[in-house]
Amino acid sequence: MRRDPSAVFALFLALSSPALAHDESRDAAHAGIELHVGYAYDSCYIDLHDSLDDAAFRRFNREFASGYAFTSQSGPRTLGDDHVQLGLVVRSIGIDEASDAWNDTWTHPGEDHWLGPVDLPILQGRVRLTEQMDLEAMFSMGMANWYIGGVGLRHTLTQQGERMPVDLSLRETVQVVHAIDTWTLGTVGVEAVAGRTFPLGTPKITATPYLAAGLTAGLGGESDDDVDLARAAVVSPRATAGLDLALGPVRGGVEGSVSDVMQWSVSLGAAF
Repeated sequence: MRRDPSAVFALFLALSSPALAHDESRDAAHAGIELHVGYAYDSCYIDLHDSLDDAAFRRFNREFASGYAFTSQSGPRTLGDDHVQLGLVVRSIGIDEASDAWNDTWTHPGEDHWLGPVDLPILQGRVRLTEQMDLEAMFSMGMANWYIGGVGLRHTLTQQGERMPVDLSLRETVQVVHAIDTWTLGTVGVEAVAGRTFPLGTPKITATPYLAAGLTAGLGGESDDDVDLARAAVVSPRATAGLDLALGPVRGGVEGSVSDVMQWSVSLGAAF
Protein backbone atom coordinates (compact mmCIF):
# COMPACT_ATOMS: atom_id res chain seq x y z
CA MET A 1 0.00 0.00 0.00
CA ARG A 2 1.40 3.38 -0.99
CA ARG A 3 1.61 5.90 1.84
CA ASP A 4 0.78 9.56 1.36
CA PRO A 5 3.90 11.50 2.47
CA SER A 6 1.79 14.46 3.55
CA ALA A 7 -0.32 12.21 5.79
CA VAL A 8 2.79 10.73 7.41
CA PHE A 9 4.17 14.22 8.01
CA ALA A 10 0.88 15.36 9.53
CA LEU A 11 0.87 12.34 11.85
CA PHE A 12 4.44 13.12 12.94
CA LEU A 13 3.47 16.71 13.75
CA ALA A 14 0.45 15.53 15.73
CA LEU A 15 2.54 13.10 17.79
CA SER A 16 5.37 15.54 18.40
CA SER A 17 3.28 18.62 19.15
CA PRO A 18 2.92 17.89 22.94
CA ALA A 19 6.70 17.64 23.28
CA LEU A 20 7.17 20.78 21.20
CA ALA A 21 4.59 22.62 23.27
CA HIS A 22 6.34 21.46 26.46
CA ASP A 23 9.69 22.73 25.18
CA GLU A 24 8.15 26.06 24.17
CA SER A 25 6.45 26.51 27.56
CA ARG A 26 9.70 25.66 29.34
CA ASP A 27 11.59 28.18 27.20
CA ALA A 28 9.01 30.83 28.03
CA ALA A 29 9.13 30.07 31.77
CA HIS A 30 12.94 30.15 31.77
CA ALA A 31 13.39 33.22 29.59
CA GLY A 32 16.37 35.22 30.77
CA ILE A 33 17.76 32.40 32.95
CA GLU A 34 21.29 31.35 32.08
CA LEU A 35 22.59 27.92 33.02
CA HIS A 36 26.04 27.44 34.49
CA VAL A 37 27.91 25.35 31.93
CA GLY A 38 30.85 23.06 32.59
CA TYR A 39 32.22 19.73 31.42
CA ALA A 40 33.87 18.19 34.46
CA TYR A 41 31.22 15.42 34.25
CA ASP A 42 29.04 14.06 31.47
CA SER A 43 25.84 14.87 33.36
CA CYS A 44 24.57 17.66 35.60
CA TYR A 45 26.58 17.95 38.83
CA ILE A 46 26.37 19.86 42.08
CA ASP A 47 28.61 22.92 41.94
CA LEU A 48 28.04 26.02 44.09
CA HIS A 49 28.44 29.33 42.25
CA ASP A 50 29.40 32.74 43.58
CA SER A 51 25.93 34.09 42.69
CA LEU A 52 24.39 31.81 45.35
CA ASP A 53 23.32 33.60 48.53
CA ASP A 54 22.48 32.30 52.01
CA ALA A 55 18.70 32.32 51.46
CA ALA A 56 18.90 30.29 48.24
CA PHE A 57 21.42 27.91 49.81
CA ARG A 58 19.08 27.34 52.76
CA ARG A 59 16.18 26.64 50.38
CA PHE A 60 18.33 24.17 48.41
CA ASN A 61 19.18 22.29 51.60
CA ARG A 62 15.58 22.26 52.79
CA GLU A 63 14.15 21.04 49.49
CA PHE A 64 16.88 18.43 49.05
CA ALA A 65 16.28 17.13 52.58
CA SER A 66 12.56 17.05 51.87
CA GLY A 67 12.70 15.38 48.45
CA TYR A 68 15.22 12.69 49.35
CA ALA A 69 14.12 11.96 52.91
CA PHE A 70 14.53 8.29 53.85
CA THR A 71 10.83 7.40 53.72
CA SER A 72 9.13 4.09 54.51
CA GLN A 73 8.51 2.88 50.94
CA SER A 74 6.33 0.16 52.48
CA GLY A 75 3.49 -0.43 54.89
CA PRO A 76 4.08 -0.20 58.63
CA ARG A 77 4.75 -3.88 59.35
CA THR A 78 8.16 -5.17 60.28
CA LEU A 79 9.53 -8.19 58.39
CA GLY A 80 7.90 -10.74 60.70
CA ASP A 81 8.69 -14.24 59.43
CA ASP A 82 11.14 -12.92 56.83
CA HIS A 83 14.71 -11.99 57.72
CA VAL A 84 15.86 -9.72 54.88
CA GLN A 85 14.21 -7.47 52.30
CA LEU A 86 16.10 -5.89 49.39
CA GLY A 87 14.75 -3.66 46.65
CA LEU A 88 15.22 -0.87 44.17
CA VAL A 89 13.36 2.43 44.53
CA VAL A 90 13.14 4.98 41.72
CA ARG A 91 12.24 8.39 43.09
CA SER A 92 11.44 11.64 41.33
CA ILE A 93 11.08 15.06 42.93
CA GLY A 94 9.50 18.17 41.49
CA ILE A 95 11.74 21.23 41.69
CA ASP A 96 11.85 24.75 40.28
CA GLU A 97 14.96 24.29 38.17
CA ALA A 98 15.07 27.99 37.26
CA SER A 99 15.14 29.20 40.87
CA ASP A 100 18.38 30.49 42.38
CA ALA A 101 18.30 27.57 44.83
CA TRP A 102 18.56 24.99 42.03
CA ASN A 103 20.20 26.95 39.21
CA ASP A 104 23.10 28.37 41.24
CA THR A 105 23.89 24.99 42.84
CA TRP A 106 24.39 22.96 39.64
CA THR A 107 26.56 22.98 36.55
CA HIS A 108 25.32 21.50 33.26
CA PRO A 109 27.03 19.98 30.20
CA GLY A 110 25.34 22.35 27.75
CA GLU A 111 23.55 25.69 27.52
CA ASP A 112 20.12 24.06 27.15
CA HIS A 113 20.75 20.99 29.36
CA TRP A 114 18.23 21.80 32.11
CA LEU A 115 18.17 19.74 35.29
CA GLY A 116 14.48 18.80 35.00
CA PRO A 117 12.78 16.44 37.47
CA VAL A 118 15.56 14.76 39.46
CA ASP A 119 15.03 11.00 39.07
CA LEU A 120 17.15 8.87 41.38
CA PRO A 121 17.57 5.07 41.68
CA ILE A 122 17.98 4.05 45.32
CA LEU A 123 18.98 0.70 46.82
CA GLN A 124 16.96 0.10 49.96
CA GLY A 125 16.92 -2.84 52.38
CA ARG A 126 15.80 -4.10 55.75
CA VAL A 127 17.10 -6.72 58.19
CA ARG A 128 15.03 -8.23 60.99
CA LEU A 129 16.48 -7.57 64.44
CA THR A 130 13.53 -8.80 66.49
CA GLU A 131 9.92 -9.67 65.74
CA GLN A 132 9.00 -6.02 66.31
CA MET A 133 12.12 -4.18 65.09
CA ASP A 134 13.92 -3.87 61.74
CA LEU A 135 17.20 -2.24 60.80
CA GLU A 136 16.89 -0.29 57.52
CA ALA A 137 19.42 1.13 55.08
CA MET A 138 19.46 3.04 51.79
CA PHE A 139 22.15 4.14 49.33
CA SER A 140 22.41 5.83 45.94
CA MET A 141 25.33 7.05 43.88
CA GLY A 142 23.22 10.07 42.96
CA MET A 143 24.33 11.92 39.83
CA ALA A 144 27.91 12.61 38.76
CA ASN A 145 29.69 13.90 41.88
CA TRP A 146 27.32 13.19 44.78
CA TYR A 147 25.91 10.26 46.75
CA ILE A 148 23.40 9.70 49.52
CA GLY A 149 23.20 7.07 52.25
CA GLY A 150 21.19 6.43 55.38
CA VAL A 151 20.25 4.01 58.14
CA GLY A 152 17.15 3.71 60.28
CA LEU A 153 15.13 1.68 62.76
CA ARG A 154 11.50 0.60 62.46
CA HIS A 155 9.54 -0.27 65.61
CA THR A 156 6.10 -1.87 65.82
CA LEU A 157 3.74 0.17 68.04
CA THR A 158 0.43 -1.62 67.40
CA GLN A 159 -0.57 -4.66 65.36
CA GLN A 160 -3.66 -5.14 63.22
CA GLY A 161 -6.19 -7.48 64.84
CA GLU A 162 -9.71 -7.82 66.16
CA ARG A 163 -9.34 -4.81 68.45
CA MET A 164 -6.95 -2.78 66.31
CA PRO A 165 -7.92 -1.96 62.69
CA VAL A 166 -4.43 -0.92 61.58
CA ASP A 167 -0.73 -1.58 62.06
CA LEU A 168 1.25 1.36 63.40
CA SER A 169 5.02 1.74 63.41
CA LEU A 170 7.59 4.41 64.19
CA ARG A 171 10.78 4.99 62.19
CA GLU A 172 13.92 6.98 63.09
CA THR A 173 16.48 7.70 60.37
CA VAL A 174 19.89 9.30 59.84
CA GLN A 175 21.09 10.37 56.38
CA VAL A 176 24.10 12.00 54.75
CA VAL A 177 24.32 13.59 51.30
CA HIS A 178 27.81 14.46 50.09
CA ALA A 179 28.98 16.23 46.94
CA ILE A 180 32.73 15.83 46.46
CA ASP A 181 34.69 18.97 47.50
CA THR A 182 31.46 20.97 47.44
CA TRP A 183 28.73 20.32 49.98
CA THR A 184 27.48 18.02 52.74
CA LEU A 185 23.99 17.71 54.23
CA GLY A 186 23.27 15.61 57.30
CA THR A 187 19.70 14.90 58.41
CA VAL A 188 17.74 13.06 61.07
CA GLY A 189 14.12 12.08 60.64
CA VAL A 190 11.16 10.57 62.42
CA GLU A 191 8.10 9.07 60.72
CA ALA A 192 4.90 7.42 61.95
CA VAL A 193 3.35 4.93 59.49
CA ALA A 194 -0.18 3.51 59.71
CA GLY A 195 -1.71 0.99 57.32
CA ARG A 196 -4.15 -1.87 56.97
CA THR A 197 -3.30 -5.12 55.17
CA PHE A 198 -5.88 -6.84 52.99
CA PRO A 199 -5.39 -10.46 51.81
CA LEU A 200 -6.16 -10.90 48.11
CA GLY A 201 -7.51 -14.41 48.10
CA THR A 202 -4.55 -15.87 50.03
CA PRO A 203 -2.40 -14.65 52.95
CA LYS A 204 0.65 -14.72 50.64
CA ILE A 205 -0.84 -12.08 48.32
CA THR A 206 -1.68 -8.82 50.08
CA ALA A 207 -2.26 -5.12 49.50
CA THR A 208 -1.48 -2.54 52.20
CA PRO A 209 -2.56 1.06 51.70
CA TYR A 210 -0.77 3.29 54.21
CA LEU A 211 -0.43 6.86 55.41
CA ALA A 212 2.58 8.43 57.10
CA ALA A 213 3.53 11.70 58.75
CA GLY A 214 7.17 12.63 59.17
CA LEU A 215 9.62 15.36 60.06
CA THR A 216 13.17 15.81 58.75
CA ALA A 217 15.73 18.16 60.31
CA GLY A 218 19.13 18.80 58.81
CA LEU A 219 22.29 20.87 58.70
CA GLY A 220 24.02 21.66 55.42
CA GLY A 221 27.46 23.16 54.92
CA GLU A 222 29.59 24.01 51.90
CA SER A 223 33.25 23.23 51.24
CA ASP A 224 33.46 24.98 47.87
CA ASP A 225 36.24 27.53 47.29
CA ASP A 226 33.94 29.71 45.14
CA VAL A 227 31.50 30.61 47.93
CA ASP A 228 31.40 31.65 51.58
CA LEU A 229 27.97 30.68 52.90
CA ALA A 230 26.53 30.24 56.37
CA ARG A 231 25.56 26.75 57.45
CA ALA A 232 21.92 26.02 56.69
CA ALA A 233 19.73 24.55 59.46
CA VAL A 234 16.48 23.23 57.97
CA VAL A 235 13.28 21.53 59.12
CA SER A 236 10.75 19.96 56.75
CA PRO A 237 7.44 18.25 57.69
CA ARG A 238 6.01 15.65 55.32
CA ALA A 239 2.74 13.80 54.61
CA THR A 240 2.89 10.53 52.66
CA ALA A 241 0.46 8.06 51.09
CA GLY A 242 1.38 4.75 49.52
CA LEU A 243 0.36 1.27 48.46
CA ASP A 244 2.47 -1.76 49.40
CA LEU A 245 1.93 -5.01 47.44
CA ALA A 246 3.18 -8.51 48.31
CA LEU A 247 3.06 -11.50 45.97
CA GLY A 248 4.77 -14.30 47.85
CA PRO A 249 8.39 -13.15 48.25
CA VAL A 250 8.01 -10.32 45.71
CA ARG A 251 7.44 -6.81 47.04
CA GLY A 252 6.38 -3.72 45.12
CA GLY A 253 4.69 -0.42 45.68
CA VAL A 254 4.08 3.22 44.89
CA GLU A 255 4.42 6.21 47.19
CA GLY A 256 3.90 9.96 47.04
CA SER A 257 4.70 12.73 49.52
CA VAL A 258 3.74 16.35 49.97
CA SER A 259 6.39 18.51 51.59
CA ASP A 260 8.58 21.44 50.54
CA VAL A 261 8.73 19.63 47.19
CA MET A 262 6.50 16.94 45.71
CA GLN A 263 8.01 13.47 45.74
CA TRP A 264 6.83 10.24 44.13
CA SER A 265 8.43 6.83 43.76
CA VAL A 266 7.98 3.21 42.71
CA SER A 267 9.70 0.21 44.27
CA LEU A 268 10.33 -3.45 43.47
CA GLY A 269 12.14 -6.02 45.58
CA ALA A 270 11.99 -9.33 47.44
CA ALA A 271 11.80 -10.55 51.04
CA PHE A 272 13.25 -13.86 52.23
